[in-house]
Amino acid sequence: MKNNQILSHYNAQFFLQLLCLGVLYAAINGASALAQGSGSGGASAPAGSPIVHPLHCELNSNPPGVDLPESEYQKNVKAFQFSGVEGGPGTSAQNKEVKALLWVKNQRLYAMIKELKGANLARASFLPFQKEVDLQLGDMHSLKCSSKNNVSSTVGQASLKARDLTPGSDLFYLRPPFQIAVKKSFLVQFAFAGQEMWVTRFQLGQTGIGGQGADEKLSRCFFSGRPKVQRGVWVSDRDHYQAINVSETKSGQHRVWSVSFVDFEHGEVKNDSPELTPFALECIVVGGEKGFTLQEFHKIVGPYLAIE
Repeated sequence: MKNNQILSHYNAQFFLQLLCLGVLYAAINGASALAQGSGSGGASAPAGSPIVHPLHCELNSNPPGVDLPESEYQKNVKAFQFSGVEGGPGTSAQNKEVKALLWVKNQRLYAMIKELKGANLARASFLPFQKEVDLQLGDMHSLKCSSKNNVSSTVGQASLKARDLTPGSDLFYLRPPFQIAVKKSFLVQFAFAGQEMWVTRFQLGQTGIGGQGADEKLSRCFFSGRPKVQRGVWVSDRDHYQAINVSETKSGQHRVWSVSFVDFEHGEVKNDSPELTPFALECIVVGGEKGFTLQEFHKIVGPYLAIE
C-alpha cells in the first residue's frame, strides 16, 4: 500500500505551512499496522524496525537538456542507499549546492531536498511501503529512489474518464479531470490536541476520526485536510474537490488509491476555504489485486462522497 504522493518545488514557506509533518497521521496508525500484519490498529513500529522497502537513491544536480561528458555528469550525481529504519537518524547525501535526506518517523517515510546556501526546499511524506520516490527542487535538483524490485507506483497506462464510469469500473485506471463531490456534509476534526492534519475515515458508509475504531479487515478511505480553525469543520454538501493527481501502490494483497487535491508542481492550493485546506483522499483497498470498483467505493463512503 502506498500513497504515492510526489511533492515537488521550491517555495519553502508554502510547503512548510501545508505539510507540517502531519499528513494523514491518524490514518497511518491503522494503515501501517495492517501492512505489518498487526491487528492492533494503533501500535507503532519499535525504534530500529525496518518498515519501508530498501531504496536505491540518486541525487542529481545536472542542468536539464545539456549534454555533458560522462565524467562531468557523474560529478553532480550522488548515489546512496536507504534502509528505512523507524526512529533512526535517516540517510543523507549532498553535493556543492543541495542536500537530500530520507528518514522514517511515526511510521511515515519522509524525503527532502534543501539548498545548502538558501532557504528553498522540497519535501514529501509517504505511506511506509513506498517503492519509488521522485522529488524535484527547481529545475536542476532531483531525488529519485527505487526499491530493488523497481515496482512502479503509478496508475497503469490504460485511461478511464469520469464520464465513462460504471458500477464495475476499476478506479485504479481513473485519470483526471474529475472531482470528488461532497453529497452529504461530514465533520473533520482532530484526533488529539495539536494535530496538524485532520483526517476523517469512511468505512461501510459511516464516518470516524482518523484510524480510530477502523476494522482493518475491511477497505476504508481517509479524507485529510489542514485546518485553519481550532474547532471541528463541517464539510459542506456543496463542496467539490478537483483531482490534481491520482496514484496507487501495491503491498501484498492490499493497495492504496490516492487522489491529491493540491497542485504541488505549481505551488497552488485548489478548493481552499476559510476553515480548511483539503489535501487528499486515500482509500486502502483490502484484497485490491482484483481492482477497486466504483461500486466498492460507494459502499465505503456511503452517501457522503461521489465521483463526478
